[in-house]
Amino acid sequence: MRFRPATYFTLVIAVFFALALVTALQWPLRASILVLTLGSVTLVLCLVQVYLEVRRGSDRSDDPSGMDIAVDESQRGRAALKRTIDIWAWILGAILAIWLAGFQIAIPLFAFLYPLTHGSRWYIALVICFVSFAALWGIFEMIISVPWPEPFLLGFFRGS
Repeated sequence: MRFRPATYFTLVIAVFFALALVTALQWPLRASILVLTLGSVTLVLCLVQVYLEVRRGSDRSDDPSGMDIAVDESQRGRAALKRTIDIWAWILGAILAIWLAGFQIAIPLFAFLYPLTHGSRWYIALVICFVSFAALWGIFEMIISVPWPEPFLLGFFRGS
């Protein structure tokens, strides 16, 4: 039985969700239902992951780089830096778009533009955009009734 760094990380996440569950048990049911549902599922998955990692621990040779996935020479250096900058630019762009235009516009737009600019066909990107909008609207608007914050641009153009 050997713990790798990934196993310790999974244990930290499991402890975090266990503490969240204990805290949520003190709340009224209506306020805690989401934390109890997601927290219990995540805690079970974390414990299963720790079990699997500990069980196969000695079978697996440790990579000195600390990576779980093998990295070949084509993925090192400038190419890896370029891909890292690309994904961070997309993440920060999505956050900025959410702040400026709101979730209802930014998420489907992100779901359309990201696959389109990364090699997907336009109709696949359009289907992903439609599905993300339908999920966002159906789950968060119709079922949960999430009160979205007002986008910055809407407030700016209203003059408030």
